[in-house]
Amino acid sequence: MGLGGSRNLWKRQNRHFGHLRGEDYSSLVFDNRGVSKSAKPNCRYSTLDMAKDLVELLRHIGWLDTDSHYYPRDLNIAGISLGGMIAQEIALLIPQRLQSLILISTAPRLIRTVHTFEHMKQRVTMFLPTAVDVELKNKASRLFTRRYLNAPDTGSLDPEKTFPTNLDRFVAEELAERCEDTEFSRRKGVVLQAIAAGWHHKSDADLARIGDEVGRTRILVMHGTFDETITFPHFELIKAALGDGPEYIAWKDCGHVPLWEREEEFNETMFVQFFLLAPALAAAAIDRKAIVESFNIVRTEVPKVIDNTTTPLQVGNGDFAFNFDITEKLEDYAGVPVVTHGREVIYDLEDPKLPEISKWLSANPNRINLGRISLSYKNETLSSITEPRQVLDLWNGVTTSSFKVDGEDVKVVTQGDFDTDSVTFDIESVLIFEGTLRVEFDFPFPPIHKVEKTSDFEVFMGSYRFPDNHTTSIVKPEIDSDDTAHIHHTMQETQYYQNLRWPKESPLTLRRIGKQNSNTTNAHRYGLFPAAFGKNVTRANGLSFTAQYSLKLQRPSLPSSIRRRNSLDWQRYWQEGGFVDLTQSSNPNATELQRRIILSQYAMRINSAATGQPPQESGLVYNGWWGKFHMEMVVWHCAHWATWGRSKYFDRIFPAVYEDLLPSAEARARRMGWDGARWPKMTELVTKGIAPGETRAYLQWQQPHPIYLAELAYKANQSRETLQQWDRTITSTAQYMASFAWFNNASGKYDLGPPIQGVTENSSPTEISNLAYELAYWQWALNAACNWKKRFEQDCPSAWSRVAENMASPPEYDGLFAPWIGGGVNASWWDNPQLNKDPRSVIMLQGMVPDTPLVHLHRPISLETGGSS
Repeated sequence: MGLGGSRNLWKRQNRHFGHLRGEDYSSLVFDNRGVSKSAKPNCRYSTLDMAKDLVELLRHIGWLDTDSHYYPRDLNIAGISLGGMIAQEIALLIPQRLQSLILISTAPRLIRTVHTFEHMKQRVTMFLPTAVDVELKNKASRLFTRRYLNAPDTGSLDPEKTFPTNLDRFVAEELAERCEDTEFSRRKGVVLQAIAAGWHHKSDADLARIGDEVGRTRILVMHGTFDETITFPHFELIKAALGDGPEYIAWKDCGHVPLWEREEEFNETMFVQFFLLAPALAAAAIDRKAIVESFNIVRTEVPKVIDNTTTPLQVGNGDFAFNFDITEKLEDYAGVPVVTHGREVIYDLEDPKLPEISKWLSANPNRINLGRISLSYKNETLSSITEPRQVLDLWNGVTTSSFKVDGEDVKVVTQGDFDTDSVTFDIESVLIFEGTLRVEFDFPFPPIHKVEKTSDFEVFMGSYRFPDNHTTSIVKPEIDSDDTAHIHHTMQETQYYQNLRWPKESPLTLRRIGKQNSNTTNAHRYGLFPAAFGKNVTRANGLSFTAQYSLKLQRPSLPSSIRRRNSLDWQRYWQEGGFVDLTQSSNPNATELQRRIILSQYAMRINSAATGQPPQESGLVYNGWWGKFHMEMVVWHCAHWATWGRSKYFDRIFPAVYEDLLPSAEARARRMGWDGARWPKMTELVTKGIAPGETRAYLQWQQPHPIYLAELAYKANQSRETLQQWDRTITSTAQYMASFAWFNNASGKYDLGPPIQGVTENSSPTEISNLAYELAYWQWALNAACNWKKRFEQDCPSAWSRVAENMASPPEYDGLFAPWIGGGVNASWWDNPQLNKDPRSVIMLQGMVPDTPLVHLHRPISLETGGSS
């Protein structure tokens, strides 16, 4: 912190790195001795003493292991003003631990750079008691430029609570802090800190030693050219002593606190510094970049490859994706009873007496397409486009589309953003200059879902046939800005904003194209145009903008900022976790397998890395099954994160999704007469409701998944915390599984079903039982649940172990496992092309389920079945 400043000076960066990027960084901010919450000793102390305070704190929280002989460079130390002086001392105390050293608006020693009278005036103003309002305005003028203080509020912590100016925000936050802390910045502490700063002295030799021991390429020095607290010549002192190697940034027309005045650029600079100096990966011998880039997607044909009927290319972040080509009372429903082993069980089947309600329950609530962004040229169609080419750069997450329109070149570069639900565009064409090519935004309404099965799937971009069902409008923020615009979209109880931003030097104008309140398909269409050309604005053959979708009216990041961090984020993604290199394999299938590995990991990062829930089966490409996720698919979509060593994406979803659904799952099991939690096949997290249907009612292979996923979580983090996080979910899951299996007196074994539906969903659920995969998975999961309890030093419930030990054997015919018993196809399953064309379940029996006695005792049959599959 700076002189007299508290830890709150860093709150914007703490939020950016410690919260928004908390999966990658841990952030520590603290109060130096003498101010705010820290101790305030009466004796004189030095910057070295304050540095030792920090070293002791780092040891206390476990960031410095004194017993280890291995010293990783994993600490990024950033200090501003007095904090920068303390950071210099840290660099001399523990240089071997620093991944990077960032010195901001600081000095190796204080030198007089202004006239004596001005120097004395500054010091008197700083320490002379005055009224609070005068004191705060004086403090603000020392820290910030007048231009920044008079500018509209740019505080990023709460965009809805804006102030007229940055000065007003600064004063308000200072007053709020002082009200919360009655001991805020005691004058004694400030004076003693000032003495420590005055006594701080690092010679050129000291700085050279810092450069040698930390490593000059690990050092970043930043200073504002208008800094009136520690003037710019101090920056030159550091630069002269350290010489070549460090990165030096002089923030033009910036005051003492660039982390506020230039917040966005400052955060990006810090992020780049952290990223470039991240510890080298153990697997660095693999040229990951070359392998990934060798599978860049290139599309060049129309209409066979690039049109509205093909799978679009994507950019995005897991929660949001942009897809592009070249161009009756509900309470009446109560379920349907089915006689099951001598008793009626209420299943979530479609009620033939209430077809509309049954379909409504399946289709609602549903996901929506947020909007369409397109290029419009004289209202022409795809036939005007020639020589198309799309290239998806996988390593950087960038797609470049180029084509000709009536013989003129058009180039569009598209990127997503890991941090926000945003997409950026850079469009180049002389047609922009001529005014014949423009950007358009449109907002769809969800399709009207009918009872027919075909309505399970939605067209890529929603429906534009219901303009009267929703509203859109251009809205203005409280503080006008010449580089942003906002569109508000309302659909019944759902509403959100499309926030736009562009570079100030290339201004744009947003206008409504469709007529408001009309019933035409373009009623909610808007256009983005180059602004009227005037002073300091040059006409260009292109435009650049960010489109962000948000529940709040916000000021998005500039396209240049997103471009920079998006590429670095994708590079980090490819370099973290495990990697498979098949380039040296002589197997003729190796290249195709490598391609699938690479492309699937790109697709998974965009479609299966959401926060709090797994994806729908169609990911973020379009809405299938009304956008609801399927619980039986979560292992396919999300378990791989743990096995690739990318647990942070796994932890975004699990166990939170099961914790959210647990109360409704337990209620469902009770209603059906079973113990524990009956996990649904298809659901969502808004209502956590049912989706009536035969397959959804009878499917069971999603039931053991929580135990399987918990085992992966425990392998990644073998701690009591992991055990506690998953214990209730595992307990309820195992309770249901043990109670669902029914004891067959004739065989003396526990059977599954009927009714029960299998993995391939092509059987008769009321006629079949004892599905091979489910039997093995059931046994393994109950045994794993017992082992989980043993880790807790608890006894395994007898029902769990009894069912596991006495599960029926998987059905077999002619030396091969068959998927199920019954349904009239027992022995003929392997001879029926309509059935054996999808042998997933017998493959999963050996490929997914860990070794379990039911399979182990039939090893020859397992191997023979695998070969036949």
